[in-house]
Amino acid sequence: MTISAPPALALALAAAAAGGCWRTAPASVDDPDASDGWAGPDAVGAEDLGAEALDEPRNVHVTWRGDTGSSLTFSWRTLRRIGYTPRLWIAPEDDCAGDGGIAALPIDPALAHTGGGDTYTNEDGVGVEWIVEVTGLEPDTEYAYAVGTWSWFDPTTGPEDARLSPLRRVRTGPPSGSAAPVTFAVGGDTQGGVANLAAHADEIAETPAAFWLLTGDMTSSSTQLQWNTWFAAAAPLLDAAVVMPVPGNHELSYGTFYGRFALPAEPDLQPGLGEHAWSFDYGNVHVVGLDSTDDADMTPIAAWLDADLAAAAANPAIDWKIVVFHHPAYSSSSHGCTARVLEHWVPIFDAHGVDLAFSGHDHDYERTVPIAGGAHALPGFGVTYIVAGGLFAPLYASGDSWWTAYSESTHSYVVVDVDGPVLHLTAIDPEDQAVIDELLLQKEGG
Repeated sequence: MTISAPPALALALAAAAAGGCWRTAPASVDDPDASDGWAGPDAVGAEDLGAEALDEPRNVHVTWRGDTGSSLTFSWRTLRRIGYTPRLWIAPEDDCAGDGGIAALPIDPALAHTGGGDTYTNEDGVGVEWIVEVTGLEPDTEYAYAVGTWSWFDPTTGPEDARLSPLRRVRTGPPSGSAAPVTFAVGGDTQGGVANLAAHADEIAETPAAFWLLTGDMTSSSTQLQWNTWFAAAAPLLDAAVVMPVPGNHELSYGTFYGRFALPAEPDLQPGLGEHAWSFDYGNVHVVGLDSTDDADMTPIAAWLDADLAAAAANPAIDWKIVVFHHPAYSSSSHGCTARVLEHWVPIFDAHGVDLAFSGHDHDYERTVPIAGGAHALPGFGVTYIVAGGLFAPLYASGDSWWTAYSESTHSYVVVDVDGPVLHLTAIDPEDQAVIDELLLQKEGG
């Protein structure tokens, strides 16, 4: 359900429409190496901060909880934890007016949305992630938006006491059933290498990815300071694409991890496992994210996974099935294969024709031959497993096993281009954008 502006706000906005469009002022940028310093309005010293600093949107990012063609979920945090109303202003970019090259959102009460907060526990108490989910959007459309809060709208001068992010852009996915070309990226294990991520994020963000799948271990621990540092370093990626992460072992407190990202809460998963397994369709690609950590309850997740992949395999609009999780099924590096993944999930991947399975955990790049039933698959069959755990984490030695098609101890991320029945995978060195490895997969008739 689309969240619209409350009646009083809608009236004020309608009255303000005659005053023209409004724009946000640029927000300040957090120092990635600085301590967060303030726990909220009731923290020691926080009373010395003004409303603008307390309410500045930080760690802004976009995920999906629903249909990728018609919905988007916006998340951010502020230093204020109470007395804050999260709001979103969003419009198709084509409907925005230009003013000196800066887009301006049109004043229309239908474009104003209000959300809520999701609490989690961190090292200094209770944190809050502000979330606004919007549905009813147009597929394959570039949107401009700003997040933040405001108090009220003056009928002649527009919003009063508005504290908003700079304008950002995001694109909805194609309509359901589309076979239009799709590009997405995969990477993980930035812990211990966040400074290098910050140094190269602008170049990485030039990848024309509609979304990023993150394979976990973004931070070395799950403190608020480390997450602030990561969000600051990854900002160019987060500003350019939707992001869908799975947790790694270094996120430590998984309740904290899930409090920071708004992910799909699958109705068929038992209570307590919401967001620990999720899936979405983007064009002709079906993507599944799984929690493979030690705390994960593999058996009920496996039952959900079996049903989810069976439905995807039966959907004639889906050509490709992709799964992502942190701990590798097959790896020739330091951590090696993960027994619980091999036991609980790999037979389900085989049964329903998964094409690619991405993981991290080992800090190298490895691609397997197609595997089915624990052996090299016949031509045209099997799952290809990719370890992509080298997004600047300290490298591990690579290895070579019966399943290895390519391995290298190198930093990497992966770009996947899908065009109907053809999939092209490219592994890229994030430091110099050199191509490390390539793979071409083609469905019958493609």
